[in-house]
Amino acid sequence: MGMTLASYPVVFGLAALIGLNIDPKSFMVVGCYFGAMLAFFGGYCHLRRIHMLGYVFETTFCMILVSNAVLISTYIAMRLDMPLADQALVRWDATLGIDWHSLISFVDSRPLLAEALGFSYQTFLIQLLAVPFLLVVSRKALRAYHMVIAYALIGFISSVLAIWFPALGTYAVYGLAQAELVNINAHFGYFFLDQFNAVRTDPNFVLALENSAGILTFPSVHAAVAVLCAWASWAVRLIRIPMLLLNILMGASAVTHANHYVVDVIAGIVVAAASIALVTWLTRRRWSKREAVNPVLVPA
Repeated sequence: MGMTLASYPVVFGLAALIGLNIDPKSFMVVGCYFGAMLAFFGGYCHLRRIHMLGYVFETTFCMILVSNAVLISTYIAMRLDMPLADQALVRWDATLGIDWHSLISFVDSRPLLAEALGFSYQTFLIQLLAVPFLLVVSRKALRAYHMVIAYALIGFISSVLAIWFPALGTYAVYGLAQAELVNINAHFGYFFLDQFNAVRTDPNFVLALENSAGILTFPSVHAAVAVLCAWASWAVRLIRIPMLLLNILMGASAVTHANHYVVDVIAGIVVAAASIALVTWLTRRRWSKREAVNPVLVPA
């Protein structure tokens, strides 16, 4: 909870420092609402010793709140207006032997595969909220808290790395229009461009939550979250295989249905693995004694 609350003055302060205008109402209404809900329901549940419900409230509201802070950090990164890195990313994909056009043609010619990838891509937010809930009710609350903290690390680390790798993405660079596709919906490959270009070039740009979009290319946050959700849900035996398959598809969909180079996905996987390893290492000694006393006990 402390990390979540501390992230807001940091990102708002950095935004002011670099001249990124933010519509405070769009973010503060959400922040104050969920912050108040977190304080009231989380505090009440722990006071009444309704621990499991308290963990559900804490992980859910913290995930929502930290997601907004991460979103602002991505706009801060792009506001710095570093040179576009598309040509470097294209070269790196070529070094890996990736033929993007052939890959897209392969998926686009297979309706069921294209539909499965498109569906998995849009489970991003659903999984971020649903997986912690499933972990808590499965008596794996510690893993749920690890997931929230790891997601924050993924978002902030990705924002820092992305400063040097702003990119228009594959659909724009390769010039593939939606009209040329049969089964792939390339909406997300172009959707972010207005916001991406505006935050970089428009001195009067104002970030409003309702108009925001995912504007990072390298590393792929979608791929990173796919790794995070697959790792987190592996703790629940009944869902580990379905969630693994879903998140393999979600990671791949960042290339086929969004704006990502394959190297973006690889970088996202590395960021996720590092974040997960760091969180589990930092918290193992601090929380192991508490969890031994109560299998669902986690820090308030």
